[in-house]
Amino acid sequence: MTQRQQNPEGNDQNHTGSQPKAGNVPDVDQTLNDLDAASKGSTPSSPLGTVHIEHGANDLDVSVAGFKVGKVRNSVKSVLNIGDNAKPYVNGQQVGESYELKAGDQLEFMKESGQKG
Repeated sequence: MTQRQQNPEGNDQNHTGSQPKAGNVPDVDQTLNDLDAASKGSTPSSPLGTVHIEHGANDLDVSVAGFKVGKVRNSVKSVLNIGDNAKPYVNGQQVGESYELKAGDQLEFMKESGQKG
């Protein structure tokens, strides 16, 4: 449904209800394409498989098995809004940045309780 709205200059303009993308919103598709491209240029020790990645209310299912947590963090940090102080957990256990993800792992980035931001 198209609605007519006036812009700040007082002119009518068509409005379809969709909002333009903000300049600082990360492009999820581009990030996933970057991860896919990275997987083709590397040789993970296990075949690629899906890993569920969470941070707060944000989550993704991405084929990153065989990659280290640090590389995955850097690839999705802007998409999932992951802060540098968030600790990585795999399947409920805290792990280091060098932990190699396996198909079916659940990677979650959590801030320590009481931390803001």
